[in-house]
Amino acid sequence: MIHRLSTRWNDEIRRHGFASAVWTIFRLSEQIFRSTFVVTAATVRSSRTTVQAAEYRLAKVAKTRLDASTMVWRGSEHVGVSDRELTIADDALTAPAWLGGVRHLADVLRSYREGDEWNQSALLRRMAQVNRGVAYKRLGLLTETHALDAPDLVRACLEQRSTGIVAVDASVRRKGHISKRLGLRVNVDLGDGRRSRSRTSSTALASGRGPSSIDSAGPASSEVA
Repeated sequence: MIHRLSTRWNDEIRRHGFASAVWTIFRLSEQIFRSTFVVTAATVRSSRTTVQAAEYRLAKVAKTRLDASTMVWRGSEHVGVSDRELTIADDALTAPAWLGGVRHLADVLRSYREGDEWNQSALLRRMAQVNRGVAYKRLGLLTETHALDAPDLVRACLEQRSTGIVAVDASVRRKGHISKRLGLRVNVDLGDGRRSRSRTSSTALASGRGPSSIDSAGPASSEVA
């Protein structure tokens, strides 16, 4: 489901090139999100807003983060839409908090791996396009720990990972142990890979790529690199 935005927001879409992705349409999540998550290159004055009784969460990113979107028509508006691979590569793996944290990200990856739309080549192409070492690190870790049966994907992640140590989930203030192999501080419990049955959410629209948790996203007024 794509939510129709007000005229003011449609003007913003035309000027700044929002992109959209719906996790439930992609069948990657069973959760039902209360808010629509919007990622934009436009100036964001508040991380929350309400338009025509609909609640939105906003986050700013560099405009280059929106350039890979595919332009499609939504009613009378021409907007950018992210495919599932780009959404996973550029939002979920780069900023897990947007999705509700790494545990939910693991569920999304498992749903993608087990679904009919699984396309490892397309995912790796999008990962290369995004070119973020931390995304490779997280993808490699979750692929291994959740036994997603994709050894070639793990090898690619090990080859492309960046140097240094980063947190698996930067939104969690916990030290955790360090995986030197992947360059990650494992500061969250990754679980056993079983899909969550929570019914707390359903449709998340990401205008800019990647829907996300309503309450765990970082401050939208600062740019997400």
